[in-house]
Amino acid sequence: MTFRGNANERSSFITRTRPLNVIYRLDFVVFGTSVVEIKTLPGLTSREDAQLLNYLKVTRMPLGLLLNFGNDHRLEWRRMINLPTDHGG
Repeated sequence: MTFRGNANERSSFITRTRPLNVIYRLDFVVFGTSVVEIKTLPGLTSREDAQLLNYLKVTRMPLGLLLNFGNDHRLEWRRMINLPTDHGG
């Protein structure tokens, strides 16, 4: 997949062969290096982790931050690092 767009316009993800039928929108892109996702849920789950990890992989950005403000007056947060993978022989 590849990423098209920036933080100020509608962003879409394209597979190698065809566009996806779903439009995904990043909450924030910070300095072109980090993805920030904002949530207001009772608690963060592996689903939100997977969403952020997918955004990092598709955009090839190295850092991600997941912020949840819906947990009983307490900020819940997670930081993710997208390590580059070596696909060479």
